[in-house]
Amino acid sequence: MGFLHPLLLMGLAAVTVPVLIHLLLRQRPRPRPWAAMRWLLAAAQQASRRYKLTNLLLLLLRMLIVALIALAVSGPLLGGFGGGERLVIVLDRTASMGARGADPGPLAKALAVLAQADLPYRRVALVAVDTRAELIAEGDPGAMRAALVRLTAGTLPGGLDRAAREPGLAVVLNACGGVRPDVVLISDFQQDHGTALSAALAGQVRQVVRWSPAAPLTAGANATVIGSGPAPDLLPGQGGEFALLVTGHATGVSLAVDDGPAVPVPAIGLEASGFADAKGTTDATAVQTLTVSVPPLPAGTHRLRVQLTDAGLTYDNLLELPAPVRPAVPVLMVANGDLAQSGQSGDYLGAALRSDERAIALRAVRPALIAGEPLAAGGLVALRAALPAAADAKRLAIWVNDGGVLWAGLRQITDDQALVPLLSGMRADAGAAPSSGPAPGTRPGGPWNTGSTADHDLDALLGLAGAKTVPAVVVPPGAEILLRAGEAPAVLALPAGRGWVIVELADLASDAAWQARGATPLWALRMARRYTARAAALPTWTAGDPAPVSTTIKRGSDAVAVVAGDALAAAPGAWVTAEGESVVVLPSRDEGRLDRPLIAGIGNELAPLLRHSEGADLGWLLALMALVVALVEGLIAAWAGRAYGR
Repeated sequence: MGFLHPLLLMGLAAVTVPVLIHLLLRQRPRPRPWAAMRWLLAAAQQASRRYKLTNLLLLLLRMLIVALIALAVSGPLLGGFGGGERLVIVLDRTASMGARGADPGPLAKALAVLAQADLPYRRVALVAVDTRAELIAEGDPGAMRAALVRLTAGTLPGGLDRAAREPGLAVVLNACGGVRPDVVLISDFQQDHGTALSAALAGQVRQVVRWSPAAPLTAGANATVIGSGPAPDLLPGQGGEFALLVTGHATGVSLAVDDGPAVPVPAIGLEASGFADAKGTTDATAVQTLTVSVPPLPAGTHRLRVQLTDAGLTYDNLLELPAPVRPAVPVLMVANGDLAQSGQSGDYLGAALRSDERAIALRAVRPALIAGEPLAAGGLVALRAALPAAADAKRLAIWVNDGGVLWAGLRQITDDQALVPLLSGMRADAGAAPSSGPAPGTRPGGPWNTGSTADHDLDALLGLAGAKTVPAVVVPPGAEILLRAGEAPAVLALPAGRGWVIVELADLASDAAWQARGATPLWALRMARRYTARAAALPTWTAGDPAPVSTTIKRGSDAVAVVAGDALAAAPGAWVTAEGESVVVLPSRDEGRLDRPLIAGIGNELAPLLRHSEGADLGWLLALMALVVALVEGLIAAWAGRAYGR
């Protein structure tokens, strides 16, 4: 039992008024002389007793009328018969409840409304949900309002249905306090509709209502960073660029380097991001590439923080990644004869790698000496001759899987059993050539081209030469084509562990026309630096997706326990694992989908939902009882006046 207006219970003190009136106005019998008093004495005494009982009954009825009126105006609420006793607020504070452009976001709006709301309940419990459910406040509505200032939107993806599983469900049920309360679910309802939580509470609560303080955005209005393209290859003191992968419509890009301020930077492709197609349809899931400019930086590893500007969620606009600014990349060329001495004759690759000492630090050795040569971390080995010992090949394969890059011809790898596993399932495609075309096992060629928009500047010169045929191979998943002869792959990059293997399918070393191309050295330098940078790039995990390994990741004073297969509950940014390895956590792509329609039954105003939940206010019933008692008292008083009137 509770009261809407408990202070008005002081009106119960008015029950003393009828008592005072009764004492002041009570009649005292006056002596009257009477001759036959002896016969009437017994009748008078009996009438006096009935008179006193009637007066006492009228006094009690008048006191009851005053008490019923005082109780009625205080607004009593009977818990369990319509609510009013207890309210449980389950509040979503996951990332999608945060700021949206200039809008403070659904959570801020919900807190503002709750701070001013007249909650018709005696007890209120507030439970906040992100990756777990937490009881924030429990008590009268004032205690709940005082706790609101501690709530902010988090940086973790999710929704209310996280609280439908243990131990979150136990927190919500404990907040119910052992009674059947009203429950209000507050969320943007973009990740879920709270259906699982509502089902889990069925039978435990009187009713569950939903309130959304924000309407969904239109498709494409929210821009989401979903990753970056190839790792940026930055030279000391030179400006550079890198590719940023986004969905939705971004209106600007800002870049902060290390601890410097964020400043707007040019981004190619920004104007076309997120716009509708010719039919007026906007695909919020389409991935666009923004090429972001990076200012000149000194050598070393820097931290880049890229921030999108959009009209949508702020949480998913950030990408933070380490960016190494590398001087010359260490390259070890394994070759025979003069090539090992000069690195320039007989092979385009040696000449290309020696053409720019700022970009490549080349050292050439004969195969017999490779056992004594260190294999540099983050470097490249150009294999132009067979290795003399299986131990050398095994060492090279281990180095590649640990993050090295091997550049070799197809025959140099397939002839060495220790290196064959690096081909990642690539095999000859014997059925590629038609019976009347090229020789079996080959594929028709054509002009050289990269087939890549990132290297389109090279294609005009490369296309002046070409190959009639190239070996036909089945390109395995994950492989990237670096050079084509017409449509046929001529050079592939295959992932191998944390490293890469660049495989020449065509015999480029003996192709004089290929070596004479002015773009050949630039192409070779670009590929060598690009894939050594990618081999050194940090692995990326995505918040909300299953974690790939079990570990603990740390960033500053924050530490998050990660369990393989469980949803990753970490904020976007750069983290370090317990094993000392760095990893970049990307924002949840699904968290940024804010264009999902709301289901029926979700209100956008809180007050109507609470009015429906007030339920059993007994004030009207007590007022009616007071009226009935007043009528009874009047009838008895009228009868007593006639019966005992003097």
